[in-house]
Amino acid sequence: MRSKRTNFLPLTASILALGLFTLVWWKTNLWYRQELLTGERAHITAELAPYGNVLSGAINGKLGILNGLKAFVEPHLSAPTFAAEFEKFAAGLYAATTGVRVITVAPGAIPRYVYPLPGNESIIGHNPLQDPRPRVRADAERAIHSREITISEPEELRPGGLGFVARLAVHKEEIFWGVGTIALDPEKCFARLRSEPRPGRLNASVTGSSWQCLFRRPRRLRR
Repeated sequence: MRSKRTNFLPLTASILALGLFTLVWWKTNLWYRQELLTGERAHITAELAPYGNVLSGAINGKLGILNGLKAFVEPHLSAPTFAAEFEKFAAGLYAATTGVRVITVAPGAIPRYVYPLPGNESIIGHNPLQDPRPRVRADAERAIHSREITISEPEELRPGGLGFVARLAVHKEEIFWGVGTIALDPEKCFARLRSEPRPGRLNASVTGSSWQCLFRRPRRLRR
């Protein structure tokens, strides 16, 4: 009986050693794989960083229009010539900035003044706070209560086509008066991305939260 137990000892020790080796190998493999992923993620982030910087700069540079629009609207709220003055002012902003599809002023959040008007007539009188799309309503509410520039994800505009909608609330003596709004053309906002150096081994794209592709920059194939 003792000899049988003695014979089992080496086998048991071998099984334990094998199990320990397997556990160590598995842990080491997980650690090594995680290190590879971390390094690869950092490398990809570095390659895509110029794209993010260019895109942020292109959009943020155009959002300054809203500050100018608000500065114009506030002293002209009660002016009987507001419509004519708005058209003149908006025409200057529109001509000086590429990528702007439409500029609006919306007393009570309902657009009444629109530039350019041709092709954008459907915007007038549409209340975004009653839009059937929850995201549009939420974006409009956020603009009113935040008192900061807010920008939506690209969405289908009433005149047609995709656009970023940026809003900035206007207040009169701390009471909400209305909203200044601009819609930006994504294609023109992304135009500068096309001139950026291509990431050597990546297919670059920009997507919205619904994974709708807004811009794609395919990798250059080597011959």
